[in-house]
Amino acid sequence: EATTGITVPWLYFGMTMSAFCWHVEDHSFYSVNYHHFGAPKVWYSIPATHSKQFEEVMHRRLPHLFQSQPDLLHSLVTILSPKILQGEGIPVYRVEQHPRSYIITFPYAYHAGFNTGFNCAEAVNFAPIDWLPFGVGATERYVRDKRYQSVAHDQLLSTLTQSAHKHPRFPKVLAEVMQERVDTEEQRVEAAKPHIGQFVRMENTAEAPDLNERDCTTCKADLNWAGVACSCSFGKGRGYVYCLRCVKACECAAEKRTCFYRHTVQELREQVSELRRLAAGTN
Repeated sequence: EATTGITVPWLYFGMTMSAFCWHVEDHSFYSVNYHHFGAPKVWYSIPATHSKQFEEVMHRRLPHLFQSQPDLLHSLVTILSPKILQGEGIPVYRVEQHPRSYIITFPYAYHAGFNTGFNCAEAVNFAPIDWLPFGVGATERYVRDKRYQSVAHDQLLSTLTQSAHKHPRFPKVLAEVMQERVDTEEQRVEAAKPHIGQFVRMENTAEAPDLNERDCTTCKADLNWAGVACSCSFGKGRGYVYCLRCVKACECAAEKRTCFYRHTVQELREQVSELRRLAAGTN
């Protein structure tokens, strides 16, 4: 759906020395920024290959801020000098953006900057198929930080898989991403089995609810593929549902827990096989 700043462009008015702090785009999307008019914007950027090192430096340099706000880097409120980052061995690039020019930011590439005077710019995110592996990493970071997600990534993977035959560039990338994701799903299912009483396929009924629009109560993860409900809470109308990572969020016996799943692991593997067949046919 329409999401301001992600799928709907956002208009920015800058003034002298107003800044945008170090950040990556939501879900590590690409972004495009067009400078309509006014004074130049100054940008600093770090390649995605050094983003983890950047995060480590930020945690080490600003531990007191992360202690009070663990998801600090999602908040766009923290500046650290490019000179300090370069001193830590992190490459930092600088560019001036002038009217009638575009800046493209790449997935998981941290960027920051400031305005040299009054100006107007417009920006929006976009995601070609080569973004998909970065989206997987972003989803795991959101789960780690217990942060709500703008994109239900498992649902997106399923939607793209269903339409892959229409888009020649999709199958090859999708096959690799889906293979890794299905391997992870199988590991999570096996780890969760001792803590679950029964497995029921989602049918959009009271007994087998469809969790398409639900998030994990604990870590906010997408539950499109699978979710676990316990009779101690879900059955009493509170509606708590957990992902396979957080299956032991309640302390009840395993027989009280039910895992609602959309596809079996075998069915997911068949989808991967079909993607590989499509990819081979387009090479």
